[in-house]
Amino acid sequence: IDPRTGEPAVSDWISVTVIAPHAYEAEVFAKALLIAGPQEAEEIIRHSGIPFTFLAIDQEKKIWGNQGIMDYSYVSTEANYAS
Repeated sequence: IDPRTGEPAVSDWISVTVIAPHAYEAEVFAKALLIAGPQEAEEIIRHSGIPFTFLAIDQEKKIWGNQGIMDYSYVSTEANYAS
C-alpha cells in the first residue's frame, strides 16, 4: 500500500533488496524504494542518513542499484546506478 495514496502501490520496480546495518532499516528502505521507483530513489538515498546498498529489478528486467552493491555481488556494467 502506498502511504501517500492509501491505494496499492504502482511502481516501475518489481523487486528491491536492501542491505543496511539493521534488518528493520533494510525493510523500511526496501519498501520506500519499491514504492518510489527510480524517479525518487536518488532523493531517498541522499536524505536517508543511513548507509545502505540496494539492488532493484524493473519491469523490463533491468538491474538498478547504487555503487555499494558491487561489494556484495557481480552486477553487469550495463546496470543503472543511483548515487
